Amino acid sequence: MRQVNRRRGIALMVGACLAVALQGCTTGSGTARLVQVHYEPEAEYDNADFEPQACPSALGGTPPRVDTYDSAPASFGGLVRSATEQGPQSTVRYIFHTHGMGLTKRCDFTTPLLKALEDRGYRRTAEPSTWIPAATRRDWHVRGEALACRGDDADEPPCLYKSFGDYRFDRLRGDGGDQVVVVSYYWHLDLWRAQYPFLHDDFQQDPGFISGPLKHETVGGGLGDAAAYLGDLGIPLREGMATAICAMLQDAADLQSRGSSGLETCLAEGEGSRIAPKVQFGFVSHSLGSRILFDVLTDGWGVAGPAERRRASQREAYETLAAQTTSFFMAANQLPLLGPGLVSVTAQPPIPPTALPEHCANLPSFLALRCVLKSSGDQRLVRDSMLDVVAFHDPGDLLGYRVSGGMAAAPSGVRFLTVEHRNTPQILWAGSWPLSAHDRELERQTSIGLILCGGVEARGTLRPRVCGSGGR
Repeated sequence: MRQVNRRRGIALMVGACLAVALQGCTTGSGTARLVQVHYEPEAEYDNADFEPQACPSALGGTPPRVDTYDSAPASFGGLVRSATEQGPQSTVRYIFHTHGMGLTKRCDFTTPLLKALEDRGYRRTAEPSTWIPAATRRDWHVRGEALACRGDDADEPPCLYKSFGDYRFDRLRGDGGDQVVVVSYYWHLDLWRAQYPFLHDDFQQDPGFISGPLKHETVGGGLGDAAAYLGDLGIPLREGMATAICAMLQDAADLQSRGSSGLETCLAEGEGSRIAPKVQFGFVSHSLGSRILFDVLTDGWGVAGPAERRRASQREAYETLAAQTTSFFMAANQLPLLGPGLVSVTAQPPIPPTALPEHCANLPSFLALRCVLKSSGDQRLVRDSMLDVVAFHDPGDLLGYRVSGGMAAAPSGVRFLTVEHRNTPQILWAGSWPLSAHDRELERQTSIGLILCGGVEARGTLRPRVCGSGGR
């Protein structure tokens, strides 16, 4: 029996080596399909020393293929203007970008996106801003079993947070005058400061060649992020991300000097009109970052519905975002995985929202707001009133999930799309290396091309449109 187990162990080790070293013995790395998910109400349903700074990054990838389960060809718009898109002579596109768990939380997470923009002819108009701490709405004191919060340590993270995460601006302009502003939000370091005291002793051991990366990166640095986020540490994290999104809105409205924490106090009533119609917002998130982003945009409303819970001054930022956002792009999304940890449990049935149209009432609140704006014919809506949520998914990713069905329908003005493909080679048809399957999505040039330029089905293949000054 020992000899059999030893042979199995050797076989597993050889397989792991093949995942990294042998590209010739792989299959399935280029296949994909795009599925349009429709709403059916009755359906069942690192290092602690990391600093947020630019680091080098590698790019690569092959075009995905697509099988469409719709009679019409699959297509969706990108975050920058394509070569055939009509509209104002010049546009301003804001892209909010955040990372996720595992190895996606590198300090250089935004480099592939910026490089892809430069490859398409966009050039920086200024040096990147310094990383700016994202203020929380109040000071948060943290206590826990492994946290030694005494003396001077009690006034510093992870014992006291006055901000959570950092954000920065990168400004670019194309030859035709189109402007792109990338707002990057980096939250890993502040969350890791609170996690590391609990995991420090375990991180000192070596579980082995195969188990080591899986345990430290996928479990400790992956599921550990999710466990921390689903607890009270999620509160300052969401507030930090909301501050970064608010900074983006205030920049678009030319209100940079005001400063604010959170979205409810971000714009006063009527200030959304300071943001020109040619300004559009888009979001790129990875892994856990998609769940956090979705929750931030939901936090301000709750299940009772936007019209019943918020005064006009508190709705301004949310309505502006809902009206002028074109797309969400989620890589290795975890909305279905973490959704059960965020359900509400009450002793009495919740009061149904009475101010919402019936077809909007069961949607998550930010999407319900978009639905209300579409139903009322709001003139601020962009791109034919349709909001696309496009999720990239590798079936070999242990931490990535398909977009959940039953979230949105075409009548609501929101469309969920899943781009399912292999972004890393398979080992002799047996599977792919889990860390690469989860982490490499936004390093693939084709995936970045689909995000920036949009995609269209052509002869069974989902191809990026042409966009940008560089004609790529």
